[in-house]
Amino acid sequence: MEAVRNVASTENVCQIFFVFFSTLSPCKKFSNFNPSNSQTTMKKIYTVFFASLISIAASAQWSVIYNNTIFPFEELRGCYFMSSDTGIVVGAQTVVGNPATIRRTTDGGTTWTDIYNIYTDTLRAVWFIDDSIGFACGAKGRIIKTLDGGLVWDTVSSGVSYLLRSVHFPTQEIGYICGGGGVILKTADGGFTWNQQVSPLTQDLINIRFLNQDTGYACSSLGTFLTGYVIRTYDGGTTWSIVYSDAQGLLGIAIADANTIVSGGGNQTMVRTTDGGQTWNNVYTGNAGTNMRGSWFTSPTTGWMVGDLGSLFGTTNGGATWTATPVTTQGLLGIHFPNADTGYAVGSGVIIKYVTPCSPAAPASINPGSTVICSFDTVTFCVPPIPNATSYNWILPGGNTILSGQGDTCISAVIGNQTSGNISCNGVNACGPGPLTLLFITVEPVPAPPTITLVGNQLMSDSANNIQWYLNGVPIPGETNQYYTFTQNGSYTVVYTSTSGCSATSVPYDVLDVGINSVSASDGILIYPNPATSHLAIGSWQSAINCIEVFDVFGQNVFRLEPEAGNRKLNIDVSGLLSGIYFVRVKTDNGTISAKFLIRR
Repeated sequence: MEAVRNVASTENVCQIFFVFFSTLSPCKKFSNFNPSNSQTTMKKIYTVFFASLISIAASAQWSVIYNNTIFPFEELRGCYFMSSDTGIVVGAQTVVGNPATIRRTTDGGTTWTDIYNIYTDTLRAVWFIDDSIGFACGAKGRIIKTLDGGLVWDTVSSGVSYLLRSVHFPTQEIGYICGGGGVILKTADGGFTWNQQVSPLTQDLINIRFLNQDTGYACSSLGTFLTGYVIRTYDGGTTWSIVYSDAQGLLGIAIADANTIVSGGGNQTMVRTTDGGQTWNNVYTGNAGTNMRGSWFTSPTTGWMVGDLGSLFGTTNGGATWTATPVTTQGLLGIHFPNADTGYAVGSGVIIKYVTPCSPAAPASINPGSTVICSFDTVTFCVPPIPNATSYNWILPGGNTILSGQGDTCISAVIGNQTSGNISCNGVNACGPGPLTLLFITVEPVPAPPTITLVGNQLMSDSANNIQWYLNGVPIPGETNQYYTFTQNGSYTVVYTSTSGCSATSVPYDVLDVGINSVSASDGILIYPNPATSHLAIGSWQSAINCIEVFDVFGQNVFRLEPEAGNRKLNIDVSGLLSGIYFVRVKTDNGTISAKFLIRR
């Protein structure tokens, strides 16, 4: 027998359960279960009130997060965590006759919820191929599958009746299960169908793990932990060969890398290969009668092995040496790490959790480029990477807004109007926030924008000093006086800079009439004023005006007038036209004259 079961009688256990929890949930039988109602039945979940949730700091890294003080003989056999917080634990029935245990957490083990199911057969192992799809296996050839992260489970045909002990999917499509009688099952379609493979052993295979879809290892034990084997496949399970045997049964196996594999079993035996299974060495033997049962590596160097009586050993050199870590005295039967920083192990009424020790983030200096900032500017603040920090928390004085970068080493921020004060930043990691780094910034007001006025053929700024003239957004070299004589058309602005270094820009002043002149009387016609504002006068001294047409710069006719016969002078209303350049065409008895003019307001 591999397991230390500690099973009490059915009647006594159920009596205790009824007396102590009669107001919570009775012992249930599922003899009337209808498979067609499985979706409804298994969606009912209840909070595990009988479990005493405790946190005992047994070491800097591992702690007990669940301890069933009411049913300490509870067998939790396997666990799998989709993330640091969300995971599934499976095991035997807490009360004989009740369903096997399926327990779920979404808060890192702080609380657990039992998932109702119909299966009374002990579940020995669980594996998920993504956050939603998972498989569990157990006694009597039982395979069950979930599509919703472990809330609802349904049976999948295995084709065998052996106790199925271990499941592993190296890919989402390809998975393996092993168990009693040396049985090995394989799926190539994501767990819909399972096919039995040819095994070199007839004794129980306890644990199976694959490096990839083709290369895998499994370990075995005969009877009460006698004669263990490690078998290997290089061709996806088509053929298996024995690569190691031991007088002790081997119950747990883990792959550190392509060459390094470790296995553990009876008498706390641990064996290791560093050449892909060609040769093996015993690296540890401990207490007689105490068995190692599960192993997990988070990197080629760092791994853990668990077993009876709270056996918990860690390695940092790929399994060459192991160090015991006391956390609990209750047996540990399964182990899983969703990542290098978080891990879980389950056993006899106990769940323990590993969290990587963290160091608080260190302080760092903030680099703003300048501590004097003009209001309404968009600026960037940065800190160098802070040791141990996984994210960064920025706080700005009121009235300032972080545009982007919160959580990063640099932020982009819009500074409010004269909101001086401290900018703070600290690094954050699993230990919490580190010390604050403060930087006092002085926010200077932005001066009022200057204005531009046309004086003759010059532009004048109302600010006489600290100015710079621009044409089409480009500084005009050397033009820093109050007056500027323009010589070409374009958009002119002037920028005023205060003594604090903050600047303001005028509204653009568009010059469009350079090179535009009114036709003279010698041309036989006079058009004025040019530029015009609301009216344009047109006079002909030699002959009567027959037609007047006005076109915009796109050649579209925007105005047309045919005056009375003999009329030589007209006053046209152009107040409805937009500012800009226009062309006028005047037809007289003597011919046609065209000219351009400007409307400016």
